[in-house]
Amino acid sequence: ELQARLEALESEVHDAQMHPAQAAATPAPATTGWWNNTSVTGRMYYNISSIENTSNGAKVNGSGFNFDIKRFYVGVDHTFNDIFSANVTTDVTYDSAAGASQVFIKKAYLQAKIAPELTIRLGAADLPWIPYVESIYGYRYLEQTMVDRTKFGTSSDWGVHLLGSFMDGIVSYDLAAINGAGYKKIPIGGGTNHFKDFDLEGRVSASYDGFNLAVGGYTGKLGQNYNTPTYHTGGRFDVLAAYVANGFRLGVEYFNSNDYSAGLVA
Repeated sequence: ELQARLEALESEVHDAQMHPAQAAATPAPATTGWWNNTSVTGRMYYNISSIENTSNGAKVNGSGFNFDIKRFYVGVDHTFNDIFSANVTTDVTYDSAAGASQVFIKKAYLQAKIAPELTIRLGAADLPWIPYVESIYGYRYLEQTMVDRTKFGTSSDWGVHLLGSFMDGIVSYDLAAINGAGYKKIPIGGGTNHFKDFDLEGRVSASYDGFNLAVGGYTGKLGQNYNTPTYHTGGRFDVLAAYVANGFRLGVEYFNSNDYSAGLVA
């Protein structure tokens, strides 16, 4: 019995000596704060070009070398918890009317991801059609997609956005009730940018084994102010079919639009 007690006492002494050494060897916990759940991203579309523009055999304006920045985005994402997050993305581009570069708010929204089937975004966020087509297209750094390039739509706008997916992501949808004037016309200012009704844009799409099919549309007054008489409603119908797999892309996009300009709507 005495021997057992001596062994137990020796074990306690040994443990007491080891605890300070283990504590010294254990690194202090990392400092935590809001920055642990925040990320900053950037994206630039640019090229280095040489253009020779001539008229009657003589070079004219537009000729020469240039480092062209088509677009430059800076984004900040913050995650509050498993449901709520926020995003702010700036868009830098050249404004030919002002003759200078301009900074716009491309996206600024609060998101609640309730389930894979339902995510809600409030603010300026991606619209259902153009960003989706860009994800299939894959070459936005070379040229805009068809609807964006021809100015029959925009990629972001202010409003309420609902999106989600079903069947393990095979079927997805995206719906938006928006101002209709585009993200560059920020809804700030007394008596300005107030509209009679929300515009609506939506998309339903399916993706399986590389095959993609989507149908979408737009309807609304395109951001006309409340007191502006509007005799028509702008509309657009969209269809896309594509195969994207193993480094191979093949697709076709079709859209039909009626009265899709502020002048025609008014």
